[in-house]
Amino acid sequence: MRALKRKEFGHAEDSHNSIDDASNCSPSLFPSHLVEAMAAATAFGEWGDICFIVPKPASDPAWMTVFADLRMIQAHDANLLLKYINDNTFETFEAGLQALFKKTSVQQLNANPIGQNDSPSCDRAAPQETYFGFRRRFVPITYTSVPTLQAISLWLLSGHVKFRPLVMEQFVDAKAEVDDPMETCAAPCSRMMVVSPKAVYKAAHKFGLERLKELASDAIEAQITPTNALTELFGKFTLKYDEITKLRFNYVKAHWEEIKEQDEKGLAQIFSENKDTPGAKMVLDALVAQLSIVPTL
Repeated sequence: MRALKRKEFGHAEDSHNSIDDASNCSPSLFPSHLVEAMAAATAFGEWGDICFIVPKPASDPAWMTVFADLRMIQAHDANLLLKYINDNTFETFEAGLQALFKKTSVQQLNANPIGQNDSPSCDRAAPQETYFGFRRRFVPITYTSVPTLQAISLWLLSGHVKFRPLVMEQFVDAKAEVDDPMETCAAPCSRMMVVSPKAVYKAAHKFGLERLKELASDAIEAQITPTNALTELFGKFTLKYDEITKLRFNYVKAHWEEIKEQDEKGLAQIFSENKDTPGAKMVLDALVAQLSIVPTL
């Protein structure tokens, strides 16, 4: 397989158009019906030589599998994701599942394989351990959700990513993603995944997927308005990432007069609600200094 150039992977589809609009499901590299089939295979199939095992709280069984192709990951130069895979690969699905819930080390489980009866009980069939002659790698992963990982896998394969409308930060912090893959589908494109740009940004940052991180950042930026700019600026997501903080800060500076008129809460209340978030006080001080605001906090 030839290496895919990063520039071949097109722009993200942001939320300015309705997520129910079929025309908004057009992919970057393939016709929409092929991307729809890829999305269905990603959500419900067992394609690929990488099998991620992801926790799915409050469900039975409490895990799901997400499949990916190692060669596609290599084609994107996703070195951090490749390192994670190499460091956390198990030789059997049962060993990976055991590690997911008991956090047993890779070395221990690969040296002492466990039988199927030793793994957490479930009715779901275990994935095949080979894929077209390739030995599958089973990789437990806990720091991203099932829908986000599915969307990333689809993007790695097709270049397609579709972001849902930006949710206000306080709700995203509490529950960044839905856990049911069916909830990520948008009619009439029943198999097209619609995913949180913030959740994708977090995972892309962790995985070293710079192009995908850029697409997620652009999708967030396109939805910043004078009515939500301050809430976003002082949110936990924004303050966790310097590059996102800089974008939100610059927007507030450039649109301060509009923000004062349109934001219902105002700077004092929003800061008060987020004052314990690391970085919030530093951002407030910078705003006060650069906008010559008279503090009333």
